[in-house]
Amino acid sequence: MLVTPLRIHATGQHVHGVNPGWVGHLSAESSFVVLLVGAIPNATHWSKAEPALPSGLPLSIHFHPLAASEGTFQLLFTLGFGWLTSITGKALPVPVDRLFTIPGSFLAGSLLTVAAIPAQPAITLSLLALARSDVSLGRNRIWRPHKAMLSDLPFPLHAALEGSRAGVIVPPSAT
Repeated sequence: MLVTPLRIHATGQHVHGVNPGWVGHLSAESSFVVLLVGAIPNATHWSKAEPALPSGLPLSIHFHPLAASEGTFQLLFTLGFGWLTSITGKALPVPVDRLFTIPGSFLAGSLLTVAAIPAQPAITLSLLALARSDVSLGRNRIWRPHKAMLSDLPFPLHAALEGSRAGVIVPPSAT
């Protein structure tokens, strides 16, 4: 089974100030779902946003400075009620305007890198969108791709795609 070809539209802008980053909105011609992915060298954090109507959901990425240590930040990566907030880093060496590569539109079914952050540790933020018709909803509106489609999706994310609402994948060599 192939992934439904659905074009996702992204609008947004950079924000500056205390919590710099990017704020915007994702939408499409039909309903869709999105997996948020935050990768650091020894772990992949993930979260499933709730199914979106064609009108879409708000997307934001912010760097929240932490008072505990100079130059340390907490990453706040959200789409609707899906969020990643457990990744921290140190020292953003470039202006945040240069970190984001969010296109005006992209196709569902492929992992799209939206930010490569040269912090300590290095952080990569990505989105994997799927048409709502390509997933099944469970009791608590937690979605999973149809089993016949799983082989068409990125293998390293299968545990996330088949899993609950959020989690962390740690490769065996990192434990």
